[in-house]
Amino acid sequence: MEFLHQFEDRYAVEKGDELKYVALLQRIANREEKLLRIELEDLNESNPELVSRVCRNAQRYIRLIERAADDILAGMEPTVDLSDREDVRDVLQRQRTLQLERTRAADEGLDDADSSLATEAFPAALVRRYEVRLIPPSLGESGGFKPLPLREVKAEQIGALVRVSGIVTRVSDVKPLVEVATYTCDQCGFEIYQEVGLKTSFSPFQACPSKHCVENRLSGKLFMQTRGSKFVKYQEVKLQELPDQVPYAGGARSVRRHNTAALAFD
Repeated sequence: MEFLHQFEDRYAVEKGDELKYVALLQRIANREEKLLRIELEDLNESNPELVSRVCRNAQRYIRLIERAADDILAGMEPTVDLSDREDVRDVLQRQRTLQLERTRAADEGLDDADSSLATEAFPAALVRRYEVRLIPPSLGESGGFKPLPLREVKAEQIGALVRVSGIVTRVSDVKPLVEVATYTCDQCGFEIYQEVGLKTSFSPFQACPSKHCVENRLSGKLFMQTRGSKFVKYQEVKLQELPDQVPYAGGARSVRRHNTAALAFD
């Protein structure tokens, strides 16, 4: 979080937004941007060792960056009028918050409920309006972060930030990939959220875990609400080795790659 708060871009002083990531987060709060690009070259200036750790465990650090950015955005007010930028997600979120407030107030015997506590009950990924993308450091004169041949990508690279070189031989259509699945119970109307992440398959919830259904021993069935779920863009790319990477008398290897916003394809 300190990096997002304090990093200064010396090339942007004339524009008045030298706090690079604060300015970027402000644009996200204003709904002018949907992508939080973290350039590891910036991080390398202050902490080269941290860059190495981020590259080795990229998925973990993406989650940490999301939490830090969420905390900053929670205390950041939009500087423009958002009334003309509302969409279906805003309407759904207001309905969810109001329903949760009423449910908690009824359970606790209160006249009113705290809306801030209601907001915390929702998965962060469901209400998040941006995506984090790690931009690897440039090659530089030393040739640091070199591209790896496909046959050198091993199990130790799982979850890491890796640069590979190859030939794209096939690209699928862009499809929706569920990130947070939302279900509604047919007995009590309770909403349940399942964080799927970037998995291409998952097991849907079956039984309603709400207090009403459990205490009254109701066998409520859950139905997935497509409109209330969150989806990200998904694409499958087939990547093949370059001709000069194929050993003599050997066959070219290829991999299938799932391309999403969190897994950038350049």
